[in-house]
Amino acid sequence: MAVVLPPPVTGQTLASRALVRHLGQAAPPGAVAIHPVSGGGAAWRVHKQTALLAAILRAAAAGRGRDALYLVVDSGAGLWAQAAAAPVLRTGFSRVVLHHHGFAPLRRRDPRLATLLSGLGDRARHIVLCPGMATALARHYAVAPDRIRVLGNAALIPAPPRAPARPADIPLTLGFLGNITRSKGIGAFMATQRALAEAGRPVRALIAGPVTRPDLEAEIAWFLAEDPAGRSALGPVSGPAKRRFLAGIDALLFPSAYPNEAQPFTIFEALAAGRPVLATPIGGIPGQIERAWCLPAPGFAAAAARIVAGWQDRPETHAAACAAARARFEAARARDVAALGSVTRWLLEGAE
Repeated sequence: MAVVLPPPVTGQTLASRALVRHLGQAAPPGAVAIHPVSGGGAAWRVHKQTALLAAILRAAAAGRGRDALYLVVDSGAGLWAQAAAAPVLRTGFSRVVLHHHGFAPLRRRDPRLATLLSGLGDRARHIVLCPGMATALARHYAVAPDRIRVLGNAALIPAPPRAPARPADIPLTLGFLGNITRSKGIGAFMATQRALAEAGRPVRALIAGPVTRPDLEAEIAWFLAEDPAGRSALGPVSGPAKRRFLAGIDALLFPSAYPNEAQPFTIFEALAAGRPVLATPIGGIPGQIERAWCLPAPGFAAAAARIVAGWQDRPETHAAACAAARARFEAARARDVAALGSVTRWLLEGAE
Protein backbone atom coordinates (compact mmCIF):
# COMPACT_ATOMS: atom_id res chain seq x y z
CA MET A 1 0.00 0.00 0.00
CA ALA A 2 1.49 3.31 -1.14
CA VAL A 3 -0.84 5.72 0.63
CA VAL A 4 -1.16 9.31 1.78
CA LEU A 5 -2.04 9.45 5.48
CA PRO A 6 -2.84 12.46 7.69
CA PRO A 7 -1.54 15.10 7.65
CA PRO A 8 -3.10 16.61 5.62
CA VAL A 9 -6.46 15.73 7.14
CA THR A 10 -8.96 15.12 4.35
CA GLY A 11 -11.72 12.58 3.83
CA GLN A 12 -9.43 10.62 1.54
CA THR A 13 -6.50 10.48 3.99
CA LEU A 14 -8.83 9.55 6.86
CA ALA A 15 -10.28 6.74 4.74
CA SER A 16 -6.79 5.54 3.83
CA ARG A 17 -5.73 5.51 7.48
CA ALA A 18 -8.83 3.53 8.45
CA LEU A 19 -8.26 0.99 5.66
CA VAL A 20 -4.59 0.62 6.60
CA ARG A 21 -5.58 -0.10 10.20
CA HIS A 22 -8.26 -2.57 9.15
CA LEU A 23 -5.95 -4.52 6.86
CA GLY A 24 -3.25 -4.51 9.52
CA GLN A 25 -5.66 -6.36 11.80
CA ALA A 26 -7.35 -8.57 9.20
CA ALA A 27 -4.43 -9.67 7.03
CA PRO A 28 -2.03 -12.52 7.78
CA PRO A 29 1.32 -11.35 9.22
CA GLY A 30 3.56 -9.96 6.51
CA ALA A 31 0.80 -9.86 3.90
CA VAL A 32 0.55 -6.06 3.86
CA ALA A 33 3.44 -3.61 3.66
CA ILE A 34 2.63 0.05 4.28
CA HIS A 35 4.52 2.84 2.53
CA PRO A 36 2.98 6.00 4.05
CA VAL A 37 3.34 9.56 2.79
CA SER A 38 2.28 12.63 4.78
CA GLY A 39 3.07 16.31 4.96
CA GLY A 40 1.67 19.65 3.96
CA GLY A 41 2.70 23.19 3.16
CA ALA A 42 3.39 25.05 -0.06
CA ALA A 43 5.56 22.32 -1.61
CA TRP A 44 3.20 19.49 -0.62
CA ARG A 45 2.05 18.48 -4.11
CA VAL A 46 5.57 18.00 -5.41
CA HIS A 47 6.65 16.21 -2.25
CA LYS A 48 3.64 13.90 -2.36
CA GLN A 49 4.25 12.72 -5.92
CA THR A 50 7.98 12.29 -5.35
CA ALA A 51 7.45 10.35 -2.14
CA LEU A 52 4.73 8.16 -3.67
CA LEU A 53 6.94 7.31 -6.65
CA ALA A 54 9.80 6.41 -4.29
CA ALA A 55 7.43 4.19 -2.28
CA ILE A 56 6.20 2.49 -5.45
CA LEU A 57 9.76 1.82 -6.61
CA ARG A 58 10.72 0.35 -3.21
CA ALA A 59 7.67 -1.88 -3.21
CA ALA A 60 8.30 -3.05 -6.78
CA ALA A 61 11.92 -3.87 -5.99
CA ALA A 62 10.95 -5.78 -2.85
CA GLY A 63 8.23 -7.80 -4.56
CA ARG A 64 10.07 -8.39 -7.84
CA GLY A 65 6.84 -8.19 -9.79
CA ARG A 66 4.97 -10.75 -7.68
CA ASP A 67 3.09 -8.43 -5.29
CA ALA A 68 -0.10 -6.45 -5.71
CA LEU A 69 -0.13 -2.70 -5.11
CA TYR A 70 -2.89 -0.58 -3.56
CA LEU A 71 -2.92 3.04 -4.77
CA VAL A 72 -5.41 5.88 -4.45
CA VAL A 73 -6.19 7.59 -7.74
CA ASP A 74 -5.03 11.20 -7.58
CA SER A 75 -6.58 14.29 -9.15
CA GLY A 76 -5.27 17.24 -11.17
CA ALA A 77 -1.59 17.13 -12.05
CA GLY A 78 -1.13 14.20 -9.68
CA LEU A 79 -3.13 11.99 -12.03
CA TRP A 80 -0.73 12.85 -14.85
CA ALA A 81 2.13 11.78 -12.58
CA GLN A 82 0.43 8.45 -11.95
CA ALA A 83 -0.23 8.02 -15.67
CA ALA A 84 3.47 8.61 -16.35
CA ALA A 85 4.32 5.91 -13.82
CA ALA A 86 2.11 3.32 -15.55
CA PRO A 87 5.07 1.38 -17.08
CA VAL A 88 6.62 0.96 -13.63
CA LEU A 89 3.27 -0.08 -12.18
CA ARG A 90 2.63 -2.63 -14.93
CA THR A 91 6.03 -4.29 -14.79
CA GLY A 92 6.52 -3.97 -11.05
CA PHE A 93 3.31 -5.57 -9.77
CA SER A 94 1.02 -8.49 -10.48
CA ARG A 95 -2.08 -6.34 -9.81
CA VAL A 96 -2.63 -2.63 -9.18
CA VAL A 97 -5.73 -1.89 -7.13
CA LEU A 98 -6.87 1.68 -7.76
CA HIS A 99 -9.10 3.24 -5.12
CA HIS A 100 -11.23 6.02 -6.63
CA HIS A 101 -12.04 8.69 -4.03
CA GLY A 102 -12.88 11.44 -6.53
CA PHE A 103 -15.75 11.67 -8.99
CA ALA A 104 -14.29 14.19 -11.46
CA PRO A 105 -12.33 11.71 -13.67
CA LEU A 106 -15.42 9.49 -13.90
CA ARG A 107 -17.99 12.06 -15.05
CA ARG A 108 -16.60 11.79 -18.56
CA ARG A 109 -13.60 10.13 -20.17
CA ASP A 110 -10.54 11.84 -18.70
CA PRO A 111 -7.34 11.55 -20.79
CA ARG A 112 -5.19 11.28 -17.66
CA LEU A 113 -7.09 8.32 -16.23
CA ALA A 114 -7.43 6.79 -19.70
CA THR A 115 -3.65 6.93 -20.12
CA LEU A 116 -3.11 5.32 -16.71
CA LEU A 117 -5.55 2.49 -17.39
CA SER A 118 -4.20 1.90 -20.88
CA GLY A 119 -0.72 1.61 -19.43
CA LEU A 120 -1.82 -0.82 -16.73
CA GLY A 121 -3.78 -3.07 -19.08
CA ASP A 122 -5.07 -6.22 -17.38
CA ARG A 123 -3.15 -5.42 -14.19
CA ALA A 124 -5.75 -2.87 -13.05
CA ARG A 125 -8.46 -3.51 -10.45
CA HIS A 126 -10.76 -0.87 -8.98
CA ILE A 127 -12.46 0.11 -5.73
CA VAL A 128 -15.19 2.77 -5.96
CA LEU A 129 -17.37 4.40 -3.33
CA CYS A 130 -20.84 3.94 -4.78
CA PRO A 131 -22.68 2.17 -7.62
CA GLY A 132 -22.79 5.38 -9.65
CA MET A 133 -19.00 5.47 -9.75
CA ALA A 134 -18.90 1.82 -10.84
CA THR A 135 -21.34 2.53 -13.66
CA ALA A 136 -19.35 5.56 -14.82
CA LEU A 137 -16.06 3.64 -14.72
CA ALA A 138 -17.52 0.86 -16.86
CA ARG A 139 -19.16 3.30 -19.30
CA HIS A 140 -16.25 5.66 -19.93
CA TYR A 141 -13.31 3.25 -19.63
CA ALA A 142 -14.80 -0.13 -20.63
CA VAL A 143 -13.81 -1.69 -17.31
CA ALA A 144 -15.35 -5.12 -16.81
CA PRO A 145 -17.69 -5.32 -13.78
CA ASP A 146 -15.72 -8.23 -12.25
CA ARG A 147 -12.73 -5.89 -11.90
CA ILE A 148 -14.68 -3.37 -9.79
CA ARG A 149 -15.67 -3.53 -6.13
CA VAL A 150 -17.94 -1.03 -4.35
CA LEU A 151 -16.86 -0.04 -0.83
CA GLY A 152 -18.62 2.92 0.77
CA ASN A 153 -16.92 5.12 3.32
CA ALA A 154 -19.41 4.34 6.10
CA ALA A 155 -17.47 1.14 6.83
CA LEU A 156 -14.39 3.23 7.64
CA ILE A 157 -16.07 5.50 10.20
CA PRO A 158 -16.32 4.30 13.80
CA ALA A 159 -19.99 4.30 14.81
CA PRO A 160 -20.19 7.08 17.44
CA PRO A 161 -22.93 7.37 20.04
CA ARG A 162 -25.98 9.30 18.94
CA ALA A 163 -25.62 12.99 19.86
CA PRO A 164 -28.04 14.15 22.56
CA ALA A 165 -31.35 15.74 21.65
CA ARG A 166 -31.24 19.51 21.51
CA PRO A 167 -33.24 21.58 24.01
CA ALA A 168 -36.47 22.89 22.51
CA ASP A 169 -36.16 26.35 24.06
CA ILE A 170 -33.08 27.51 22.11
CA PRO A 171 -32.80 28.45 18.42
CA LEU A 172 -31.79 25.84 15.88
CA THR A 173 -28.09 25.81 14.99
CA LEU A 174 -26.90 25.17 11.44
CA GLY A 175 -23.36 23.91 10.97
CA PHE A 176 -20.74 24.03 8.24
CA LEU A 177 -17.83 21.58 8.56
CA GLY A 178 -14.86 21.09 6.25
CA ASN A 179 -12.36 23.04 4.20
CA ILE A 180 -13.88 26.50 3.98
CA THR A 181 -13.78 27.39 0.30
CA ARG A 182 -16.22 28.81 -2.20
CA SER A 183 -16.43 25.49 -4.06
CA LYS A 184 -17.35 23.72 -0.82
CA GLY A 185 -20.32 26.07 -0.46
CA ILE A 186 -19.56 28.49 2.35
CA GLY A 187 -21.30 31.22 0.33
CA ALA A 188 -24.53 29.22 0.14
CA PHE A 189 -24.28 28.48 3.86
CA MET A 190 -24.04 32.16 4.70
CA ALA A 191 -26.83 33.00 2.25
CA THR A 192 -29.11 30.48 3.99
CA GLN A 193 -28.47 32.11 7.36
CA ARG A 194 -29.18 35.55 5.95
CA ALA A 195 -32.39 34.38 4.30
CA LEU A 196 -33.62 33.07 7.64
CA ALA A 197 -32.57 36.26 9.43
CA GLU A 198 -34.41 38.42 6.90
CA ALA A 199 -37.52 36.30 7.45
CA GLY A 200 -37.36 37.04 11.17
CA ARG A 201 -36.41 33.47 12.12
CA PRO A 202 -33.64 33.22 14.72
CA VAL A 203 -31.11 30.56 13.73
CA ARG A 204 -27.56 30.18 14.98
CA ALA A 205 -24.55 29.43 12.78
CA LEU A 206 -21.49 27.37 13.71
CA ILE A 207 -18.59 27.12 11.22
CA ALA A 208 -15.69 24.67 11.63
CA GLY A 209 -12.72 24.19 9.35
CA PRO A 210 -9.64 25.92 7.97
CA VAL A 211 -9.76 29.08 5.85
CA THR A 212 -6.75 29.75 3.61
CA ARG A 213 -7.83 32.73 1.48
CA PRO A 214 -7.56 36.19 3.06
CA ASP A 215 -10.49 37.55 1.04
CA LEU A 216 -12.68 34.72 2.28
CA GLU A 217 -11.53 35.27 5.85
CA ALA A 218 -12.69 38.89 5.60
CA GLU A 219 -16.04 37.82 4.14
CA ILE A 220 -16.63 35.34 6.96
CA ALA A 221 -15.58 37.91 9.56
CA TRP A 222 -18.21 40.29 8.18
CA PHE A 223 -20.82 37.51 8.31
CA LEU A 224 -20.00 36.76 11.94
CA ALA A 225 -20.07 40.45 12.86
CA GLU A 226 -23.67 40.72 11.63
CA ASP A 227 -24.76 38.58 14.60
CA PRO A 228 -21.90 38.10 17.09
CA ALA A 229 -24.13 36.35 19.62
CA GLY A 230 -25.57 33.85 17.15
CA ARG A 231 -22.71 33.14 14.74
CA SER A 232 -19.25 31.77 15.49
CA ALA A 233 -16.30 30.07 13.80
CA LEU A 234 -14.22 27.43 15.57
CA GLY A 235 -11.36 26.88 13.14
CA PRO A 236 -10.24 23.30 12.34
CA VAL A 237 -11.72 20.59 14.59
CA SER A 238 -10.96 16.89 14.99
CA GLY A 239 -11.49 14.10 17.46
CA PRO A 240 -13.47 15.17 20.55
CA ALA A 241 -13.77 18.74 19.24
CA LYS A 242 -15.49 17.46 16.09
CA ARG A 243 -17.88 15.36 18.16
CA ARG A 244 -18.73 18.41 20.28
CA PHE A 245 -19.33 20.40 17.10
CA LEU A 246 -21.77 17.78 15.77
CA ALA A 247 -23.51 17.57 19.13
CA GLY A 248 -23.87 21.35 19.11
CA ILE A 249 -25.67 21.69 15.78
CA ASP A 250 -29.15 20.70 14.66
CA ALA A 251 -28.38 20.20 10.97
CA LEU A 252 -25.34 20.24 8.70
CA LEU A 253 -25.35 22.22 5.47
CA PHE A 254 -23.12 20.80 2.72
CA PRO A 255 -23.85 22.89 -0.41
CA SER A 256 -20.75 21.76 -2.30
CA ALA A 257 -19.98 22.53 -5.92
CA TYR A 258 -16.57 20.82 -5.77
CA PRO A 259 -16.31 18.79 -9.00
CA ASN A 260 -14.34 15.96 -7.37
CA GLU A 261 -16.91 15.45 -4.59
CA ALA A 262 -17.71 11.76 -4.20
CA GLN A 263 -18.90 10.43 -0.81
CA PRO A 264 -17.87 12.89 1.91
CA PHE A 265 -16.84 11.57 5.32
CA THR A 266 -18.34 14.69 6.86
CA ILE A 267 -21.85 13.76 5.75
CA PHE A 268 -21.62 10.28 7.24
CA GLU A 269 -20.24 11.72 10.49
CA ALA A 270 -23.19 14.10 10.78
CA LEU A 271 -25.70 11.37 10.01
CA ALA A 272 -24.06 9.12 12.59
CA ALA A 273 -24.55 11.84 15.18
CA GLY A 274 -28.23 12.00 14.28
CA ARG A 275 -28.02 15.30 12.44
CA PRO A 276 -29.84 15.76 9.10
CA VAL A 277 -27.76 17.02 6.20
CA LEU A 278 -29.00 19.44 3.54
CA ALA A 279 -26.67 19.12 0.55
CA THR A 280 -26.32 19.59 -3.18
CA PRO A 281 -26.85 16.45 -5.31
CA ILE A 282 -23.26 16.18 -6.52
CA GLY A 283 -21.11 13.05 -6.81
CA GLY A 284 -22.34 10.22 -4.62
CA ILE A 285 -24.14 12.48 -2.13
CA PRO A 286 -27.68 11.55 -3.33
CA GLY A 287 -27.00 8.01 -2.15
CA GLN A 288 -25.98 9.19 1.30
CA ILE A 289 -28.94 11.32 2.36
CA GLU A 290 -32.72 11.47 2.12
CA ARG A 291 -34.02 12.58 -1.27
CA ALA A 292 -35.82 15.57 0.28
CA TRP A 293 -32.50 16.82 1.68
CA CYS A 294 -30.85 17.01 -1.78
CA LEU A 295 -31.26 20.61 -2.92
CA PRO A 296 -30.10 21.94 -6.33
CA ALA A 297 -27.30 24.49 -6.19
CA PRO A 298 -29.39 27.22 -7.86
CA GLY A 299 -31.73 28.35 -5.11
CA PHE A 300 -30.08 26.24 -2.42
CA ALA A 301 -30.29 28.96 0.24
CA ALA A 302 -34.00 29.59 -0.28
CA ALA A 303 -34.84 25.87 -0.31
CA ALA A 304 -32.75 25.15 2.78
CA ALA A 305 -34.30 28.11 4.59
CA ARG A 306 -37.78 26.73 3.88
CA ILE A 307 -36.89 23.33 5.33
CA VAL A 308 -35.35 24.88 8.44
CA ALA A 309 -38.39 27.13 8.88
CA GLY A 310 -40.58 24.02 8.76
CA TRP A 311 -38.49 22.43 11.50
CA GLN A 312 -38.93 25.56 13.60
CA ASP A 313 -42.70 25.58 13.14
CA ARG A 314 -43.06 21.85 13.81
CA PRO A 315 -40.27 20.58 16.12
CA GLU A 316 -41.53 17.02 15.76
CA THR A 317 -40.50 17.07 12.10
CA HIS A 318 -36.95 17.96 13.10
CA ALA A 319 -36.91 15.14 15.65
CA ALA A 320 -38.05 12.77 12.91
CA ALA A 321 -35.31 14.07 10.60
CA CYS A 322 -32.69 13.40 13.29
CA ALA A 323 -33.96 9.84 13.71
CA ALA A 324 -33.94 9.36 9.93
CA ALA A 325 -30.35 10.63 9.76
CA ARG A 326 -29.10 8.08 12.28
CA ALA A 327 -31.08 5.28 10.62
CA ARG A 328 -29.61 6.27 7.25
CA PHE A 329 -26.08 5.97 8.65
CA GLU A 330 -26.73 2.66 10.36
CA ALA A 331 -28.08 1.16 7.15
CA ALA A 332 -25.11 2.47 5.15
CA ARG A 333 -22.64 1.19 7.72
CA ALA A 334 -24.17 -2.30 7.78
CA ARG A 335 -24.00 -2.44 3.98
CA ASP A 336 -20.45 -1.11 3.80
CA VAL A 337 -19.08 -3.29 6.60
CA ALA A 338 -20.32 -6.33 4.69
CA ALA A 339 -18.64 -4.96 1.55
CA LEU A 340 -15.43 -4.36 3.51
CA GLY A 341 -15.19 -8.05 4.35
CA SER A 342 -15.57 -8.98 0.70
CA VAL A 343 -13.09 -6.33 -0.47
CA THR A 344 -10.57 -7.40 2.17
CA ARG A 345 -10.60 -10.96 0.85
CA TRP A 346 -10.35 -9.66 -2.71
CA LEU A 347 -7.38 -7.44 -1.84
CA LEU A 348 -5.55 -10.27 -0.14
CA GLU A 349 -5.91 -12.80 -2.95
CA GLY A 350 -2.66 -14.71 -3.06
CA ALA A 351 -1.24 -13.01 0.03
CA GLU A 352 0.70 -15.37 2.26
